[in-house]
Order: sequence, then C-alpha cells, then structure tokens
Amino acid sequence: MKKLLKLTITLASACILSPQALADTTFPDKPIKIVVPSTAGGGFDVVSRILGQYLGEVLKQNIVIENRTGAGTLVGSQFAAKAAPDGYTLLAGGLSNIVWNMHLYSTPGYDGLADFVPVGLAYTVPYVAVVRKDFPANTLKEFIDLAKAQPGKLNMAHLGSGTGAHIMGTYLMKQTGIRMTDVPYKGSQAAYPDLIAGRADVMFDTSASARPHLQSGNMKALAIISPRRSSIYPGVPTSAEAGVPGWEIESWVGLFAPAKTPAPVIEKLRNALNQVLTHRELRQKFETTAGEVFTLGPQETEAFIKSEGRKWATILRDAGVKPQ
Repeated sequence: MKKLLKLTITLASACILSPQALADTTFPDKPIKIVVPSTAGGGFDVVSRILGQYLGEVLKQNIVIENRTGAGTLVGSQFAAKAAPDGYTLLAGGLSNIVWNMHLYSTPGYDGLADFVPVGLAYTVPYVAVVRKDFPANTLKEFIDLAKAQPGKLNMAHLGSGTGAHIMGTYLMKQTGIRMTDVPYKGSQAAYPDLIAGRADVMFDTSASARPHLQSGNMKALAIISPRRSSIYPGVPTSAEAGVPGWEIESWVGLFAPAKTPAPVIEKLRNALNQVLTHRELRQKFETTAGEVFTLGPQETEAFIKSEGRKWATILRDAGVKPQ
C-alpha cells in the first residue's frame, strides 16, 4: 500500500512539472523570432538573416527576422527584454544595444546585462576611417594635421548621436585636440553620396558598410580603428600604427535571450549556434561583409561583455559623452 501511495505521489508530481519539462524537451516546436533593433540592410539585420538561415536548418524550425526600429536601438531591445522567457524571442545584441545604451541614456528601459542571457556571440567587424578618393590626405596623421590647421572646417558624417561613427569621431577629437563639425545622417546609404561628392569629409564606419565604396574606388581608407589589421584590408594600418594608440573599436553581434529563459532551452540554442558557426558557407558570407566569426564559451562571453561595459564607460566619459 505504501509503495502504491509513493508511486501515486511521484506520478502526480511528474504531472505538475510536466509542462516545463515538456517545453524543455520539445523546444523548439514553433518558429523562433529574432528581434533586430535596427532597419533592414544594416549590420544587425544582415548578420541576423545569415544566422537565421542556418539556425533554421539546425533547429528544423522557421527563424523569423523582425525589425523593430525606433530611438536608436532602444525600442527593439526593450521589446525583447519584456518578451516571454521561453526561447522563442531572441534579440540581435551587440556593442551598441547591450553595452553603449547603458551609458548613453539615463533611462534606457532595460539592462543589457540583467535583462538578457547571452546565447552566444557570432560576429565581429572593425571600424575604418574613410574619406573620398581625392581628399587631400592619405594617412590618418595627414588628416589630423589638416584638421588642426582648419579647426571646425572639416565635416564629420555620422549616423546620429550615440552611434559608433559619432562616438569614435568624438573620441578622436578628444584625444588629438582637433575640431570637426559633426553632420548626422539617417543611415550610411544617405551619408556616402555626400562623402563622395565632398559635402562631408570623413566618416568612421564599420568596414562592412564601407566595403562597397572602398571596392569601387570612390572612397579610401586612412586606418582600421582596431587593435589588429583586417584580413579584408591587409594594407591598411591600424589606428595605433597610424599614430593614435588606444583609439580602437570592434563591433560585435550575437544572440541574446530574455533573462530567466530555462537553462535547457539556452543550452539547445547555444549548441545550435555553435554548430552553424562552423559552417563554411556561413563563414564565407560573413567575410563578404568584411566581418569574421567570433566565438567564446559561455563564461568567457559573460566576462567579455562585462569587460566591454567597464571599458566603454571609461571611453565615453573621457570623450565627454553624457547620458541623455
């Protein structure tokens, strides 16, 4: 009788726990959404669509890319932070929305560390200083000398306050003492025609966005704003080699799930992501965007993101960037 009672209690307990257990074992049994907090065609979007294609094949589910734009990357990131923690809504997260927003806004509406758990990093791409092909400077030092000789005369194109292009331009001015007039644009596609025509003089852009204009010969690169040279532009010196040590940035993108997503679900997603990042065709597609696969283990990823937070808090403060 006691054995029967014990068996009955065990079965009852299993029934109570079964919804969560079932969710963990059957995941995913419906499409997974990747929230991209920027417009279609941007870095977040391109990387997410490449990842989505291969993740769908591994997980045997449709991966839906949903662009949620507004207030920089705040709207989409806030939406993902409040999504159900079940693994079916992921965020394309990177340096801008996981790290910078915490220092650029007094009330970002979410916490990049507390409200998300990293599934994993996937992609990294350096920034590059670009000018039009006939600009009267061929090196970063020549550009700085020219800017010093003409305070405030050179126009710096960027994609809005708090974007990488703006932050790196502001930081360069702080480090070198030059002054430029900043000119905001709604996107790279709007900025490059003015750069090529000479209405703007310089932009500090991701090499992914700059690549087609460099390949066409309409623009030229003064420096890779990175601690190491790019395999895509091996002849372009790093910022340190060009005379401005410490002026460095490497943009990265990964997938993040809302906090409290079950550990077994996170593990399945991590295994799938790790698998697709070994795919040769995916690596080739990343290379066509001037980027590379970027992978770290779970503990290393969390440590890296925290270190990025500390690093950029100092850089943004030193650059005089204050929260809005």
